[in-house]
Amino acid sequence: MEPKEKYNVRMLRGKMKGKLAKIKVVNARENNYAATIQRREKTCASEVQNNSPECLHAEDSLGSRRIVNLKVFGQQLWCLSCNIALSINNAVSEKNFGLASIFKVKCSQCGRLRTVNTDDKLPGNEGFIVNTKAAFGMIDAGIGPTHLNT
Repeated sequence: MEPKEKYNVRMLRGKMKGKLAKIKVVNARENNYAATIQRREKTCASEVQNNSPECLHAEDSLGSRRIVNLKVFGQQLWCLSCNIALSINNAVSEKNFGLASIFKVKCSQCGRLRTVNTDDKLPGNEGFIVNTKAAFGMIDAGIGPTHLNT
């Protein structure tokens, strides 16, 4: 005798965060999450001009700490067409690659965008030197990435 579908445990349960949960609960959480994302996108789309704090992404904020090679960073903060110094306050965007960052800085005179790295890249564009040195430091110290991040 086979069990009816409504009493079959596999039919009644799904997985949420690796644990068993009722399918209704899993679906409700997923729908709630999707609705929250849609509401946030609608709000941010209408408030882009106001720079609402809810709409700022991590790449938009320049207030966090970074490891910077000042020699490399200073050499790249020049506009090649105008030959004037660029200001980090005119940064349009930032992209993080581990401990290194790439800024796009707009020239105040000619308006061109210049890409500025916080450290040198490895030969062959395979990564940044600061990330490699951090990895070697973790290995030498016998710690993992969780210890480095705290």
